[in-house]
Order: sequence, then structure tokens, then C-alpha cells
Amino acid sequence: MTSRALAILGAFDRGHQALSLSQIARRTGIPPATAHRLLGELQSWGALRRDDDSRYRIGLRLWEVGSLASPLASVRDVAMPYLQRLYEVTREEVHLAVRDGADAVFVEYLGARRHGTAVGHRGLRRPLGESAAGLALLAHQGGPALDPDDRLAEIRRRGLAVLPDPSAPGLRTVAVPVVREDGTAVAAIGLCVRAPEAVQRWWDVLTETASRMQHALGHTERMPYDRAVEGSRVGA
Repeated sequence: MTSRALAILGAFDRGHQALSLSQIARRTGIPPATAHRLLGELQSWGALRRDDDSRYRIGLRLWEVGSLASPLASVRDVAMPYLQRLYEVTREEVHLAVRDGADAVFVEYLGARRHGTAVGHRGLRRPLGESAAGLALLAHQGGPALDPDDRLAEIRRRGLAVLPDPSAPGLRTVAVPVVREDGTAVAAIGLCVRAPEAVQRWWDVLTETASRMQHALGHTERMPYDRAVEGSRVGA
């Protein structure tokens, strides 16, 4: 039954945020009667909620549990003052991504988009090769570089990844890795910009932000929050 409950939760994604009983049964292959019983249990626990139109959505309780996941609870918490300062300096959309298997998961966005595109959403998942943040994560896997991809080698050499934004023609995403001592990327910090010259303009700022965040991650227990905020004065 656990596998069936997980299958129901897995039926929801960015393109299917609200589902009826029949849609859930069809997407999971679970008989409607069984799905209805499991949906009731998941709703009682708070993993799902039922709208007035009888469609189900992910519930707040599941979001609360998910927020405790290691990448979100530790890296995101440490990163927040640095991301906020980066946004204050650049006034560009700022995002933070972590790796989950073959995907980059964007665990934080700051700043509404100013170019007529949709505002970024926390939890957005994309294959690593489809965003600058994903490429920055992919290029810094730690250990010897075994891949034959010249693009990844160039990203490692420059310490920076640049890619057109697939969701907004004319925009570019630029990202740098936040790495451990062994060179493995634990996260990537990125900006979304329109002007080509903005990539060069914010390069040093972005790199400095990543460097300060790396230091904070290595000294999390010893760095009080107010010092972290003060230390995030990028370019100061």
C-alpha cells in the first residue's frame, strides 16, 4: 500500500497540480475504489487537500516535510542572506539550484521577472543540461574530469556557465557553482539577464557571492546569522 500511496503523490507534477479521482486512477493504474480510500488517508494526514471542485492538490503538511530535505534545509538556509544581497545589488532574478540525480532542482527564486515572463517557482525541476545552473552543477562533480564534453571543460575552466533561458526567449541564465573542498558542487547560484553585457557586469559579483557562501557552508556552526548577513555585502 505504501507504493500505491507514493504513486498517487507521484501523479502530481508541475503540469498536473490539481487532479480528480478519475485522473489519479488513470495516471497511477490504481483502481478507483482503492485510490479513493488512499486519497482519504492522505487527505486526513495533510499530504493532500481537496478543493471545492473535488480535485486534489498537494497539501501543506507534505510541503512542510519536504522542506526538511537536506539540500533545502541546510544549503538554502545558509544561502538566503547571500541571495538577498545579490538581488539587492543586481536587481536581476536570482536563483539557487541543487542537484537531484540527472536534474537540477531550483530551491529558491528571488525577484519577479521584469521581462513579461512567468515568475520563477521554487521546486522547478529541469535536466542538468537545460539550464546554466544545471551545467554548473554537472561540470563540477568532483574528482577527475572524465567526461569528453568540451562545454563542461570550458565551464570548469571559466567557473561560469551561460545558457539561453528556455522559458523566455531573449533572456540568458548565468550561473556559478558553490563547491566543497574536493571541488564537488553542492549548489549553483544564478542570474537571469537580458543584456549580453550584463553577463560580464555581474560575473565578479556572482563569483564573490559563491565564494562567501562556500565559506559560510564550511563554518555554519561558528558563523552567527548577523555576521552572515554582514559578510554577504557583495562587492562592498
